[in-house]
Amino acid sequence: MWRATVLALFHFSLSCAVLAQDAYTGKTFRIVGTWNGTNVETSRIQLRDADQDVRRAQLIGAIDAVDVAGRGLRIGPLKIDWNDKTEFKGLSKTELKPASVVRVTGRKHGQGRWLASSVQPNVSAAWPAGQLQITGTVVAASDAVGDERQIDILGVPVRLRGAGYNRVDSLTQRQDT
Repeated sequence: MWRATVLALFHFSLSCAVLAQDAYTGKTFRIVGTWNGTNVETSRIQLRDADQDVRRAQLIGAIDAVDVAGRGLRIGPLKIDWNDKTEFKGLSKTELKPASVVRVTGRKHGQGRWLASSVQPNVSAAWPAGQLQITGTVVAASDAVGDERQIDILGVPVRLRGAGYNRVDSLTQRQDT
């Protein structure tokens, strides 16, 4: 009898570890945080409705560098490439300047690289330096160590602190904002 209890407890603890990781992996989140050169340190995380394309994501942040001839820009940890199909809404390629805050929608197409489907100026009045907002699917998550957990949203390393996301608060938010 005690063996069955031990096995049941062992199975339960393994299931909890899988559930803890599955609470993030494969789900879509919107995170807001500050890029520190290694990770995005989150200040807010919300569960979002899943997109049909798990490689599709959105990023809002200040441009760090622009290479118009090379058809790319850098925001935080990401190299954003564009091509002839990329839509520039409300700005031209030549208006892309470091420190300009833009909203990029695109897809992951390599380690630390996205291909933009659209680029537009962000209408937010003030955007703190280093702050990023990323909406995308978590492709990897680590088990929590203390009150910290590491996740990867389409090539962006994100460090969560505290309890993580609140399912009720996340789902009661408007999903189109």
